[in-house]
Amino acid sequence: MIFRGLTTLILIAVIVGAVLLGQQHFKQGAPPPHRPQTSEPGYSARDAELTETGPDGRPLYRLNAATVRESPRDGSVQLDDVQMTYRGENSNQWSLTAEHGSVRQSNEHIELTGHVRAVGVMPGTTGVAQFLSDRLFYDTQTDTATTPDPVTVLWSGRELQGTGLIANLKERRFRLESNVHGRFLP
Repeated sequence: MIFRGLTTLILIAVIVGAVLLGQQHFKQGAPPPHRPQTSEPGYSARDAELTETGPDGRPLYRLNAATVRESPRDGSVQLDDVQMTYRGENSNQWSLTAEHGSVRQSNEHIELTGHVRAVGVMPGTTGVAQFLSDRLFYDTQTDTATTPDPVTVLWSGRELQGTGLIANLKERRFRLESNVHGRFLP
């Protein structure tokens, strides 16, 4: 009887040991679990338009882009071949174009990159002004366009170059931050 109980106990120990060793070997040789790719866009579109409206229901700005892609990782939206139109108070209108753009999830900040051109009317002139840079940030809450990069300002036969720009589009005024050089043609 004791022999039969001991044999049964040894048999159970061998089975348990074999199962445990088999599981450990299986885990070591098993491929890692499949994880979904996060580089896929959340959504994408061609020839898209994004319109932000004011309290009166009229458009404050419109963003048109040849392509739009959402990044699900941070909720940002990437734009290509961007055209933006800003309508301020008193029919003050600015047109901005760029090769690329990025809009954060809150829609408060728009970053434009690649041959950025902003065109609008400056105070005290009858002609249009142009801001040219490789990068420009637009704050939709303050209607301010800024860049820390080199910028060229053209208006009424004048040309100013500098580094850094703060332009309040609502109040139609701007300031170059540093390294300002100007050319005024007759």
